[in-house]
Amino acid sequence: MNQDIPSFSRKDLQIKDQGSDLIVKFNDQVGVSLMKRRALRQPIAQLFLACCFCLLAGGCAKTDMDRVSEAQDCLDTSTSTNALTCMDKIDGITTPSSYLIRCAAYFIDQGFQDPARLTQVISQITNTSGNGGSQSIAALAAMGFSASKYTMAQNDQLSADALTACQNSLSGGLIYLASASRIATAALHDIGFIPSSTTPPTPTDVHNALCTNGGPSTTTKAAIGDAASTAYQQNCAGANVTNDVLCQQYQAAVNAGGGNSTAVGGSLINTFCTP
Repeated sequence: MNQDIPSFSRKDLQIKDQGSDLIVKFNDQVGVSLMKRRALRQPIAQLFLACCFCLLAGGCAKTDMDRVSEAQDCLDTSTSTNALTCMDKIDGITTPSSYLIRCAAYFIDQGFQDPARLTQVISQITNTSGNGGSQSIAALAAMGFSASKYTMAQNDQLSADALTACQNSLSGGLIYLASASRIATAALHDIGFIPSSTTPPTPTDVHNALCTNGGPSTTTKAAIGDAASTAYQQNCAGANVTNDVLCQQYQAAVNAGGGNSTAVGGSLINTFCTP
């Protein structure tokens, strides 16, 4: 690099000396190449150019991309105690990438970033074998929202919010996980499960919520049906149906329900409650 033209760089603006050109980039996306002149061979001239470029680019105000990037940085270092605050940085933004941040934040808030929790989830989700419902219930239990810092009613609402965010992120895999969380959490809320930091929901808890005392209420059946339909339509269709037991169960319930959420939920619950 030519030593008499030092590089000037910040997160949203870069000026670099490349051969006969001076490259100016803004947000790593908008760039111009300017022929070098002697007048630009001083740091003060480069700073002046940077100011001019900001004005031409519509000012140096943060773009939506900047804010999403900041929210991602926030999320990368967050824990279950502060993950939801990262969403404040993208308030008002409705792009898929912003919803991806929100989706992930809800799961981190529930402690899913913990290695032990992740191991449990992966083990259960990837071990859905056979046609019965017991293994599916074990997978659902691993995904339930049950943070002890919230009431179960709050966890239930958070699981609904997470499913909406993940759905808007357009990520099929996250929609699949959020749907499982929604199904388990809605059922647990229905029976008055009390969150505890020492005793997370077990497969027995979820089985009791789905399969005893007449099963969930009509409202909960509809919520379960909506979650199953969402997972099937946005993640399971196609090859995933043949490779994933939960997807097969979702497909059967959607077909049996005929477009009625309560009927879809009822059909899925019957499958889960069949050993």
